[in-house]
Amino acid sequence: THWPLSGDVATGNWGTGAFGCDKRLKFLQQWLAVSHARPSATMHYCTFNEADITEPLVAFMARFERRPSGAAPDGANPS
Repeated sequence: THWPLSGDVATGNWGTGAFGCDKRLKFLQQWLAVSHARPSATMHYCTFNEADITEPLVAFMARFERRPSGAAPDGANPS
């Protein structure tokens, strides 16, 4: 059965502690998945105020949001 997907998506750093995953990579994986599955949704990414990931992601998204649709940000690395 296939149902329509609607609404926003809430996610976070799941799997980055126990499995030693890079938090920035995990964010990008989830952002791409949400963008593909629900293009009109807003992704709410919970960082739990961890400055090591919150500040770089906020800076990355600020650069990305200033770009025209489909264009990659300058220096697409959030660090």
